[in-house]
Amino acid sequence: MLQVGVVAVFVVAAALYTAPSVIAAVKGRKRWLTIVMLNILLGWTLVGWLVALVMALDLKPRRPAWMKRAPRPRKAIKPSTASARQEALDPPEVREDVYAAWLEEGAGLNAGNKG
Repeated sequence: MLQVGVVAVFVVAAALYTAPSVIAAVKGRKRWLTIVMLNILLGWTLVGWLVALVMALDLKPRRPAWMKRAPRPRKAIKPSTASARQEALDPPEVREDVYAAWLEEGAGLNAGNKG
């Protein structure tokens, strides 16, 4: 009967000793390997075991997903040359050369009648 008690105590002690490693693996922590190594190497000290447990539980508060900021929109690509910048600033009605080329291609009023 004493042997069953010794085995039970050993099983409970092993479960408590490896609890930080199991918690880190189940929760899918990014630093799970660090937690396991800390638990194995320094878990025999109470401080090492507590540090591994705190790392596994990750007790620092986090912002919920619904409170996270949306990513900032990318900045517009700026033209590199002065002429490209000027073309971008000109309104379409000032660009008579583009309008004339558009009319020459037959894209005037009967653009839908092209065959």
